Amino acid sequence: MVCAHFLVFVIFVFWFNKAIDAACIEDTTFESNLHKNTKLWGHVLRKERVVSPIHCADKCLRDVKCKSFNFFWGQREEGTYLCEINDVKWTRNSAAGITSDLFGTDLYNAGSQDLHKMFLNSSLSCDD
Repeated sequence: MVCAHFLVFVIFVFWFNKAIDAACIEDTTFESNLHKNTKLWGHVLRKERVVSPIHCADKCLRDVKCKSFNFFWGQREEGTYLCEINDVKWTRNSAAGITSDLFGTDLYNAGSQDLHKMFLNSSLSCDD
């Protein structure tokens, strides 16, 4: 079981790095769910220290309760950043509150199921 989780993580990281390098993802992507300088309030399942948004996404991917996550790129400590795993996904009609114009914090409005779908359904299409 541990090997299977590790393999999924390795494939996800490889795929995501390749997608960023190529800058040619079609369909729904990780970045399309990004709300810059925004934080979701009041629905944190847990807080983690991570090295990147991808590492924060991996934490979310491994938790079926994760519906979105906040990444605090403005709060670096000893080479790590704060990542908050949230139990709700923000929508305009939801009761979940957000704060916009909050410099240094980004809301990734994608949870574990969304990340799995992105991983399985995304295709790369480059003009090179």
